[in-house]
Amino acid sequence: MVVLDRLLKCICLDLAEHVIAQFFNAPPPPPPSCVDLVRRHAGVLGLSACILSSPYDVPSWMPQLLMNLSVHLNDTQPIEMSVKKTLSNFRRTHHDNWQEHKQQFTDDQLLVLTDLLVSPCYYA
Repeated sequence: MVVLDRLLKCICLDLAEHVIAQFFNAPPPPPPSCVDLVRRHAGVLGLSACILSSPYDVPSWMPQLLMNLSVHLNDTQPIEMSVKKTLSNFRRTHHDNWQEHKQQFTDDQLLVLTDLLVSPCYYA
């Protein structure tokens, strides 16, 4: 910035106005967080695909993936919606045999999963 400032001081006024006009007309670059958001969403979609690849079954790797996915539940959109949709589909597909499936989870994982899957009581 200092270099550009000094350079503009050295050139004539007409050229400086031309350069200033280019700065105003240039589209703003995407914020750095936008790239991070896309990468994070890609990771969440990958986790979701892994979880949804085993409907009606709980492989040994799934409990940890669900815990990793649950961390992103409070992220910005569209990540939050992707996580909610995945958890909703998991609950729907694993509800029938839940007594058998919950054997794959530790007590801590079951507590977290119960908090995520069970809606809070409206009157509580």
